Amino acid sequence: MKKAPRARSARSRRSGSRSAPRSNRLYVGPHDVFLRGHDLALANRTLGVPLDIKEPTLEQAKSVSTVWACIRFIAENLASEPLRVVRWDAAGRKEILDDHALVRLLNERANPWTPAATLREAQVDQALTHGNGFWQIVRSQSGRIVELRMLRSEWMAYRDLADGSRVYVYRPGADEVVLAPADVVHIYGPSEDGLWGVGIMRRAWRAIVNAYTAETYTLMLYAQGVNVGGIITPARKLDTDEREAFVRSLRARSQGTENSHSWLLLPPGAEAKEWSPPDAERMQMVEAQNFLVQELARYFRVPLHIVQVVAASQGWGKNLSELNTSVVRNLLYPWKVRIEQEMTAKLLSPQEIEQGTYVELDLARLERGDGKSLVDQLAVELDRGVITVNEWREATGRNDIGPAGDVHQVRAAPTSPPAAGDRADGPEEETDEDQPE
Repeated sequence: MKKAPRARSARSRRSGSRSAPRSNRLYVGPHDVFLRGHDLALANRTLGVPLDIKEPTLEQAKSVSTVWACIRFIAENLASEPLRVVRWDAAGRKEILDDHALVRLLNERANPWTPAATLREAQVDQALTHGNGFWQIVRSQSGRIVELRMLRSEWMAYRDLADGSRVYVYRPGADEVVLAPADVVHIYGPSEDGLWGVGIMRRAWRAIVNAYTAETYTLMLYAQGVNVGGIITPARKLDTDEREAFVRSLRARSQGTENSHSWLLLPPGAEAKEWSPPDAERMQMVEAQNFLVQELARYFRVPLHIVQVVAASQGWGKNLSELNTSVVRNLLYPWKVRIEQEMTAKLLSPQEIEQGTYVELDLARLERGDGKSLVDQLAVELDRGVITVNEWREATGRNDIGPAGDVHQVRAAPTSPPAAGDRADGPEEETDEDQPE
């Protein structure tokens, strides 16, 4: 006998079957609840922030000085350096393709209304804040890339389709725009699953809330404007007329330069007590601010001298340039690799990639150090034939000297001049005339 079909529960009827088609599932990444602005209380509970602390909005969080300084430093340095299209030729030499169509889009004008540097900076800003930075690739009818446009990370999601493929979904309002992965440049921040990046601000959220709360407290403390010299307690309760008369008498006898440091006679039974206003040093407000600067800079991996902490740069001297070089290698280089890999895969055709063409973010300028170190390094490379005279002049911002400057030369080691009185052709030989008789 056939069993009657089991009735679906109310919860099942509301949420639908567990085997719903994959095309109905929309993913925004586990971190987006934190920064979308509609459920920050849930994010605070998830991240362990006490509920009685007023959580800041995203704009307020980015207004914390250390957070904004770190984001600006990373985004502006990555956006200000040139993106080159490079190809390995048959001889294994690297050839810079200055006439490639992408060079202008990546370094001059990304679209009619946005400079390339501004678009690149906004993408890194979004990746640091939300964990993901997006561009839309606009192609002509022939398939040539003609524009690059910014896509807001907080309006972006991805959807798994029934055939196992994945598409991006952009929802700036009620409508949604479905974008193929080939039409989106997606720069990831640090990722936990390889599908969606995690913003550094999410990991640093508790420290950001702490810093924002401390700054808000400081502002409110000084905004009250409480600045009194002392407190006088009368022996009995005064009515309105008596209190006003006493205040007038007190001001007449104590205000003005002529009454400075004069003695004050109080009514019988009244007590006077000096009042000390809140002191930043006594309340350790300065120490707390310094600690929060270090804490936030640690999350972004930015050295303290970059965020204008003067004490952090004292005593370094020449080593400060080495510290700046370390910043490039340890902080900017991981972002360089992410940017290069994604742009090579999305902006170049499969045929170009097969031929050894790729996109390169040139950070050589940031690794040069101070002027003296640069000149000493170039001198060694020139003497050993590593670079030419024209390459030397290009590295220092000078024009070339023509074809003669493109020749590699290995200079011989300098020799010491002969000592005074020595012949250059060796010691003088004795002759018969010099022989004694």
